[in-house]
Amino acid sequence: MTCGISRQAGLSMSPCARKERAQEKREQVLAWLLIETWSVFSVLQQLLRLSYATTHGLMKGMEREGLTRSRALFVPAGNGVRRMILHGLTPHGAAVVQQADARKSVSAWEPSKVSPSHVMHQILTQEAHLRALKNGWTHWRPTRVLTDLGLAKLPDADALSPDGHRVAIEVERFLKTPKRYEAILGAYIFEMKNGHWDRVDYLCPDAGFAMRLASAFGRLERLRLERPKQITRSAAVEPAHLERFRFYVQDDWPEGTYKSVKNSGVDK
Repeated sequence: MTCGISRQAGLSMSPCARKERAQEKREQVLAWLLIETWSVFSVLQQLLRLSYATTHGLMKGMEREGLTRSRALFVPAGNGVRRMILHGLTPHGAAVVQQADARKSVSAWEPSKVSPSHVMHQILTQEAHLRALKNGWTHWRPTRVLTDLGLAKLPDADALSPDGHRVAIEVERFLKTPKRYEAILGAYIFEMKNGHWDRVDYLCPDAGFAMRLASAFGRLERLRLERPKQITRSAAVEPAHLERFRFYVQDDWPEGTYKSVKNSGVDK
């Protein structure tokens, strides 16, 4: 049953329309948690585009209905710790999602498996997911979904851009060693040749970090492919390899300007 016209000029939303809208928002939360496993209030509020009070009421209602549960964690943040509330699917919520689409494999959230040290990284990745949705990106897949594909490198996520490119997405908060970037470059080039990705977008805390990361890639002379139980392979880095890497300020992705090895000041 639908409400027909749910809103008229100058009139409040009807009770029937409010009920339908609340159900739509519940389904939106369930679909998000199906992909992301868990989330936090600030991300869910942005997803739903609702006020603080309305989002809070919705999440409390979903907990009362046994669809979601929440847990508090003390998460490393800056020079201290921050108390954060995480939300995920209960066994009942997982069953509801499974019933709606039997093709999906749905598991309940297990709070004990969340590492506090990874929470901030995951939140940044989820915020990137929100921006991707806003800009018309589709088929978002977080690391968890990619683990069984036998890839040489697991990004934080991948997604399909509006122009049809499958893009690997990395949220980079700390610089790694040149040796590590040689292996990362080798693994990505290998998987690009296998048709898994068209390019890699790195999301960085600020413009200075993005420039330093682009420069770090630009200084690489060798790439290495390291696979379990296989001989490590090495090759020279070519300009064409590096052209497939973009380095964004996190909040500018995916439609803003980006750094590349070519404009990082490193002659390659």
